[in-house]
Amino acid sequence: PRLATPHPRSHPPFPATSNTRRSTMLLCVLLACTVAAATAQHIVIGRSTPILITERDRLSIPLVTSLGALSRDFYTEMGSTALLVPAERWLEKGERDSTRTHHRHREGTAEPVAVDFVLLGSTANVSAVFGAVFLGQFDGLVGTKEEEHGCTVVKVGSSVGHACVGVGELGAVYALYTWIERALSVHPQRRWIDWLPGPLNSSIPRHGRYVPDHMVTFSSGVPAFERRLVFINDEDQLSLFFPDPMGQAVFSLDAWNDVYDTVLRMKANGVMVGTCAYVDERSYDLGVRRGVAVTTQHFAILGENTFRWPDSLPFSFPTSPELMADVWSRVVRYQATTRPLAGSSLYSLGYRAKNDYAFWKDFPPGMYNTSESRGALISRAVAAQLDLLQAIAGTDAPAFTYLWDEMVPLYAGGYLTYPKGVGIVHADNGLGFVYNESLVTADSAGVYYHVAMQNGHANQLTELVPPARLFEQLRRFVEKGATKLFVVNTSDMRAVPLGTACALQFAWNPTSALAAATPADAERDFISNWTAGAYNVSAGTAAHKAAVAYYLAYFNSIPYQTMSPRPLGEQHLSATARDLLDASLACALNNGSASCYPTADARSALYLVGNASSSLARLEAMAAELVALVPPARQQFATTHAVTQVATHRSGCAAVAAAANATLALAAGVDASTVVAFLESGVDALFDLFAAQRAAEPGGWAGWYGSEVLDGFQQLEGSFRNLSLVVSGAASSASDLPFGRFFHTGTGTWSPMFDYELESTTYWPLFYNSPYYTDSQVNYDCTDDASSTCTVTPLGFDYTGANVSVSLYTPGDSYVIKYIVESTGHGVPTELYAGPVAIASTNVTVSAVSLFANGTVAGPVSRIFIVKTDTVSK
Repeated sequence: PRLATPHPRSHPPFPATSNTRRSTMLLCVLLACTVAAATAQHIVIGRSTPILITERDRLSIPLVTSLGALSRDFYTEMGSTALLVPAERWLEKGERDSTRTHHRHREGTAEPVAVDFVLLGSTANVSAVFGAVFLGQFDGLVGTKEEEHGCTVVKVGSSVGHACVGVGELGAVYALYTWIERALSVHPQRRWIDWLPGPLNSSIPRHGRYVPDHMVTFSSGVPAFERRLVFINDEDQLSLFFPDPMGQAVFSLDAWNDVYDTVLRMKANGVMVGTCAYVDERSYDLGVRRGVAVTTQHFAILGENTFRWPDSLPFSFPTSPELMADVWSRVVRYQATTRPLAGSSLYSLGYRAKNDYAFWKDFPPGMYNTSESRGALISRAVAAQLDLLQAIAGTDAPAFTYLWDEMVPLYAGGYLTYPKGVGIVHADNGLGFVYNESLVTADSAGVYYHVAMQNGHANQLTELVPPARLFEQLRRFVEKGATKLFVVNTSDMRAVPLGTACALQFAWNPTSALAAATPADAERDFISNWTAGAYNVSAGTAAHKAAVAYYLAYFNSIPYQTMSPRPLGEQHLSATARDLLDASLACALNNGSASCYPTADARSALYLVGNASSSLARLEAMAAELVALVPPARQQFATTHAVTQVATHRSGCAAVAAAANATLALAAGVDASTVVAFLESGVDALFDLFAAQRAAEPGGWAGWYGSEVLDGFQQLEGSFRNLSLVVSGAASSASDLPFGRFFHTGTGTWSPMFDYELESTTYWPLFYNSPYYTDSQVNYDCTDDASSTCTVTPLGFDYTGANVSVSLYTPGDSYVIKYIVESTGHGVPTELYAGPVAIASTNVTVSAVSLFANGTVAGPVSRIFIVKTDTVSK
């Protein structure tokens, strides 16, 4: 009878140490059992093989939620529902006999042996049920460190089984996913690389699935980096393609569940939950439920939703420290109260401006214009944040600050000082190069690294960082022991499966990469291993050689991608074409002279793309060859990843060339038909790209690229058509131009993926009206007379005139209320605080005279904001 076989990897799957051991490990599951010697043999997993989980492990929410993935994968690969059996019941002899597969072959031969059980769970719980001798029978495959896990073929009396166990909840989850990957041959990136389930590729295996014993002999070792986080950033495609129909998360919980599932399959243990979200959104709760730590990115301090900081409130630590401290305390208290499990929330500390840039850009030129003053303020802000955090969440609350962008020279110059308890995380430049790596010491916490980047000039739709660069740049962190935290920025994840796998494999086990003679050798080894699994091909086959050759060429042969330390990518192509077209349009609309047109920029652009043309043509041929050689079930992924990747760059280069040639032709005064022909060739290039993108949207991904807004290729079509209309005489003014789509110059408060938050200011700085919030808030109302007006807002109240009465309602007595007064004409940094007003009874009258006397407010007062409430007794 036909047996299903796993994909023929030439290397062990995602990451392992000591995973080529051929000796068979023995497991005694009963204290008085007889363990016979087990010979190396081939195991058959039956469609009704019982999968054993202890009752104690079934109380683990992270493990139980991962069982859903096991059930799905078992069905798709085996064609039957997984038989989940309580391990305690299976230990009863009658239950073992009733679930035993009856087509066992004779031992001592090369014939397959049917597996009688699969045992999954945590070492502690399995040991408690099966006996104290359990761990010893794994012969060192699983140690005692958190998250360690391992698998082996075991024999108990006459029963043969697979056992995959791990230390702690996450270790057990990793063990479960390891069995799925190694026994069922489900790739850990299945969701993102168009991995088709077995029954869609071939007939359902009626008599079981053949698994060589070495496939399930595995030891994870201890992870190199203690915390390994994935950052979903600039998530335009995920958010617009998978919108939450309830408008309560940046994208749907189903999509978040896919993210968390992949994170766990790839052995990460934390997630930065989107670019900027409220910490009480359900996506955070789901992450904790799945067993991963959750946190916000480097400028969403302590969990504040920076992008939704109200415009009417100052975002300024120098001038409004109490206001910022109030917001920080609210979000920290929420996290500490609702996620009390140690380590489930990580906290980002630091200080940047509201829309993620250096804070001093919000101040007049004469203020904060030295490194000393800038570093001193950031240092003071971080110290205040740590004091607040530890007072609320405890002294062991994990806190990290990130040396991103302007922080690097300030730290290198000695202008930043961080208190003990703050982990210092170094960062790359967004392109895979770590600046000032000499600053990395044993006292450093770790690294924040990009494999995708949205900055207007890098790659977000295509792979960004060559593995050789990653290995070279991250070596120092391992060598110096700066391994408390590893964060990899994957953007929308689907475009960069190779970079994501490379980063997370290194974070768990960098040994092989660091042992290679050169980073280039390590790169070749990694690409060889990853392509064998992702394309389901054996090492040395024509398909495998074609895959390795393609990816090595992609990373190393496109000239503008290999520049150091600031390589360029597909976003630069879109931006260059747009800038040329916009400048030429302005000249054409105003009958500009030849000198008006950006001819120098056009010539530079032509040189840039012309220099890459031969490399891209060769890559296009290599991608087509790869599609032809890989198995039919992997041809879609070859199209999705390899072909579309080249098409993005080649079409982008053709669009740049069209825009540059049109610009030069306009400056030279050639006939309109020639210019229009150049512009039409640009539209043709874009339509070639759009066709390639649609071919990369199989099944449930249809429309994926229609959700892309940050690279701007869709918008670029309008720029070509608008200039063509003006040149041809069909339009003579900007108002006549029909094609116009907003170009996004980055991710910020204006980004469409955060529109779901617009109705959330009622409970700001939280999303929901939680019990915690209700217990600490102050409600208010105001009344006016004929000469005044008063309007209540979520943040306070606006009023004009002289006679306004304000009523404040608190949850109880003994409150202190602090408020900020903003007057007409005030700007940064002149907002003033007043108060506190102590409330000792239920009815307190405070006169306007006492509030605004002594000249503390210059000009007519327009608003009062209630910004802080604390219970005095606390």
